[in-house]
Amino acid sequence: MTQAEPEGGKIIAAHARALVDYLRGRGVDPARLVDADLLKAIESDDARTPIPLRRWQAMFDAAIVATGDAHLPLKVGESYKPRHYGMLGYLAMACGTLHDVIAMMGRYERLTDDINDSKLVVGKKHAAVHWLPASAKASPTMSQLSLSGWICFARLLTDRPDLRADACFEFPRPRDVTEYARIFGGNVRFDQPATRLVMPTDYLDLRIAHSDLHTHRVLQEQAESMLGQRARDEPDFVRELKTVLSLKLASGRCTLAHAAQDLRLAPRTLQRRLDQASLSFREVLDDVRRSHAERHLRDPRVSLAEVAFLLGYSEQSPFQHAFRRWNGESPGAYRRRVVADVNAVTAGRL
Repeated sequence: MTQAEPEGGKIIAAHARALVDYLRGRGVDPARLVDADLLKAIESDDARTPIPLRRWQAMFDAAIVATGDAHLPLKVGESYKPRHYGMLGYLAMACGTLHDVIAMMGRYERLTDDINDSKLVVGKKHAAVHWLPASAKASPTMSQLSLSGWICFARLLTDRPDLRADACFEFPRPRDVTEYARIFGGNVRFDQPATRLVMPTDYLDLRIAHSDLHTHRVLQEQAESMLGQRARDEPDFVRELKTVLSLKLASGRCTLAHAAQDLRLAPRTLQRRLDQASLSFREVLDDVRRSHAERHLRDPRVSLAEVAFLLGYSEQSPFQHAFRRWNGESPGAYRRRVVADVNAVTAGRL
């Protein structure tokens, strides 16, 4: 299978360590496949050490050649343990339900990598978790790793090895799909318009086997602190870009070209600066839209259609989907919860 050329981006060392652990467990010395400084970074004490995506992809390609196993990404995903997700892996173990895990991962995924987003779409009978590449090119390696890792991690979290899911991939069907069938247990489709995992909606209510409210609260506070630190560490040009986007939201002119013009930069220069900061334009725009959405939703006088318009959406539906991706709940549910909290405080109940 031809791999898509990975673009700029990074993953944390904990993610990269999953491949190293898998190879060592099968008697393959990873030092044969990667230079010493990269291996040292991957195995550093700090699981948050950033690893360039290009170098990680090159290591994975070399491992596939060395093992002769075209299904290596699927098997590495199958081997994922909480430590391979960094702190989020342990936070997932402390969540209440599988739905809570998906929402949490969506909110904090930028703490583990900047190459994929996720979106949960819930129907009456089935729920789908979509993986959305930050770049225009979806890496088959990352697609296989993400989907196999998620379903196997869900089995581990819920202590339900019988969980099955359908998997959809954007790349062409490989010659041998035996491992796909074994790992997912459901239907596996290729040449699909999106990478996604589809499961019964009932799965979302499954309890996490080792859920712990206190541990969850402590780890969530740490995750929020890390998100805040990430925002404080933003380069000055990113803050300027967010100011420009905030002013342009309602106009709908929130493209990289329009923003570059307001910043008096060439579009290529703005893109290069974003690449150097390991950011995508979409990620920055999402951050701006999310913060404005939460502010508008605190005011019950502003309708959901008006909120969508103020964020630059021509229709309410794409806003609904985006907000679920950001917060793991609908705009209406978020508004009801926040307004109820405010009313409780006003009434002296909290």
